[in-house]
Amino acid sequence: MVDLSGNWAETNPPVRAWPPNTNERQPFRDFAYFRVGEGVEPRWLSTSGKPIFDADGSFLGYRGSGRDITELKQREIAQRDSDERFRAITEASPVPLIIIRRSDGTILYANPIVGPAFGLAADEVVGRSIKEFYWDSSGREARLRPWRRMDTFATTK
Repeated sequence: MVDLSGNWAETNPPVRAWPPNTNERQPFRDFAYFRVGEGVEPRWLSTSGKPIFDADGSFLGYRGSGRDITELKQREIAQRDSDERFRAITEASPVPLIIIRRSDGTILYANPIVGPAFGLAADEVVGRSIKEFYWDSSGREARLRPWRRMDTFATTK
């Protein structure tokens, strides 16, 4: 749970602009803003609105709806914080670290030390197959066999 009190509002300032196109009397959808004030619990809200006109075409206002998206924003913030911590840890590691999609061996993440370890730029590793980095592919199955046994053991319990 992300604490929305104290310094949180200072580091994640409220949206101060009203939805775009309202001066032109255009509809708006899912305009997200942070509501904070004295005596008011801080909340994230999302609002959609449609302009309403009378029979003469004079603008009367907006009709719309809003919803509380605080929990969604808390999850987004927690995910962003988690991603930042992961990157800080893995990118500072002196050990090559990679994340591979098991189904096809595609490298999904490689920390900055992986590329140079193989004579490549750091960003040239992601998206490639791990098979490209085996010097002797005949030994691949032997190296993977213990991992497959552990996985089989873990999934059969």
